[in-house]
Formats: sequence, structure tokens, C-alpha cells
Amino acid sequence: MKILFLYPNFGGYGKIPVGMALLMTILKNEGHTIELFDVSFIIADHNFNDEELERRGSVKETDTTYLYDYHTHDEIDDLLVSKVRKFSPDLVASTVVEDNYRYCHRLLKLIKTINPEMPTIVGGSTPSIAAGTVIENPYIDYLIKGEAEGPMSEFCSLMEKKEDVTKTGSLYYKKNGVVHHNKLAPLANMDELPIMDWSFWDDAHFVKAY
Repeated sequence: MKILFLYPNFGGYGKIPVGMALLMTILKNEGHTIELFDVSFIIADHNFNDEELERRGSVKETDTTYLYDYHTHDEIDDLLVSKVRKFSPDLVASTVVEDNYRYCHRLLKLIKTINPEMPTIVGGSTPSIAAGTVIENPYIDYLIKGEAEGPMSEFCSLMEKKEDVTKTGSLYYKKNGVVHHNKLAPLANMDELPIMDWSFWDDAHFVKAY
């Protein structure tokens, strides 16, 4: 199965979301084809987070503007449309935190414009804290509350086999306009989690202020 992950990093700072990176690794290891659409270094022209740290004197002033290739929102929209049409994913997944929710909404809306039947699923801190609210978003079909390592693996396995994905633990979903949710799945055994595959991510994520 082909899964497109969105990283709607509206702040434009270099920081890999560990939970999302781990899910991508698990699903790749299980035989799924994974691609990433990461806006981190095209939505801004410099690192706002490092700029604030420099202002406080927490880190040395360092020019990292060479890492960025600024695009307008419309240009990023065009890149996403091209990515979706070329990759033709079976599922679009995204991580959501408070500061990127509005931008994630924009990208998911665009994907639904391209293909209204494209299933979308989200996870992360905001969906976990406010699952009942976030699942009401018209461009979000499914939501995983809490730890997603086991549930996301189960969800994708069921989807690939064309079985009922609504059996997935920790899942919130809508059916005939009504929100349903399942009980939380057991916590993952951290000793069984794989070493994360960093190859999906731009090397610029690893350039840190000193």
C-alpha cells in the first residue's frame, strides 16, 4: 500500500517529529511504500526558532538561510498537487500539533479537492488531547488517539486487505455523520520498536545551532 505522510511544519524550523518518523519506519518495514511531503524548508526563508534563540543569547549566531528555498503558499499547493498525482497514494497521513493545525487543514482540504475519496488520517498531540473536536474536521476521515505505533500498523494492514478498518484500536471515525471511537489500544513495547529510518528527511533537519 502507498502512504503519503504530510509534515505541515508551518514554523519552518528543522525538527523531525519522532512519532511520525517512527510510524514511517514501521510501515516501511512492513512492506508499505512510504513518501513524505515536508514543507519545513520551503515555507520559510530562515529558521525563526534559531533566530529567537540567538536573540536570547542561547546559541551562537549562525547563517542557515542557505538551507531554505522559500515558496509561496500557492506554489506549495502546486507542489502537493503534483506529488499526489504522481505518487497516487492509497492513504494520506499527517501529524498535528497546535501551531500547524490550520495549515494542515489547508493541505488536507487541497487533497480532498484533488480526490474527495482519498482517505486521510491524523495523529499527534492535538488529536490525542482533543480527538472529539479534531475528528469533526470535514477533511479528516480517521484519527488515532494516543500512541499510534500499533494502531497505525493495524489500520494499514486492514486497509490493504480491504477489511474493516473501523476495528482498529484507539481509532476515531465518522459513519453516516456520527462520530464513533474505539477503546485505546495497548501501549507499545518500546524494546520492540525499530531504529528510525532517517532517509526520508532532508539533511537540513540535522543542522542545529551551537
